[in-house]
Amino acid sequence: MSKITTEAICLNRKKINSTSSYLTLFTRKMGIIEVYSYGSNNPKSPLNKGSQPFVYANYTISGKRSFKLSEVDIIDSFYSIREDYTKYLDASFLSKFVSLVIVEGENNKNVYELFVNSIYIIRKYKDIYEVLLQFFEVMIAKYMGVLPYIGENNKHKYLTLKGEIVDVEQINSITLSSIYDILNLNLVSYLRCAKVDKNIIEFFDDYLGYHLDIDLKKIRKKMEDFK
Repeated sequence: MSKITTEAICLNRKKINSTSSYLTLFTRKMGIIEVYSYGSNNPKSPLNKGSQPFVYANYTISGKRSFKLSEVDIIDSFYSIREDYTKYLDASFLSKFVSLVIVEGENNKNVYELFVNSIYIIRKYKDIYEVLLQFFEVMIAKYMGVLPYIGENNKHKYLTLKGEIVDVEQINSITLSSIYDILNLNLVSYLRCAKVDKNIIEFFDDYLGYHLDIDLKKIRKKMEDFK
């Protein structure tokens, strides 16, 4: 049986019996896949530490249509996120987010790198999550191909929920200048200069819902109920 090693981050762990679990991995090479992790519920198993949510590692798996985990080489355990309940919920929201927008087995390296970098940000900083989320939602729209081209010449116009760029502000629209800065800065640079703008988050909750058929507000409400 052929084996492949891929960099990945664990999105979810589902215990199926006293010994084993199914892992949802967001991989660099293969997108989001489900992997059977035999014996990983045993603390003495070499697979145990690599079978926790948000572990970032090189995973060696075997199989074609169904996958089995055989080896884990941890890059970063992100243990502190699992120890901080608020950070865990914030990371979990992004995890559910990418699980909804990425079709299983579909490769999207841009979304993968955005997600991994965002988990690093959540671990390192406090009170910056909403600014991170502004960046995250806009870039998801870009990487999923639902955001129109926004250049210097039209950054003072407005974007409607349908993706139309208009001259006059309408209901359910947002100024493109707020999006332009995100598209022209990397994550770290944006976090250094940006402020919380809840209009961006509220608009893109609806925008991504319209174009990708996902309900981010419902997921966020569930997360907030746990806090």
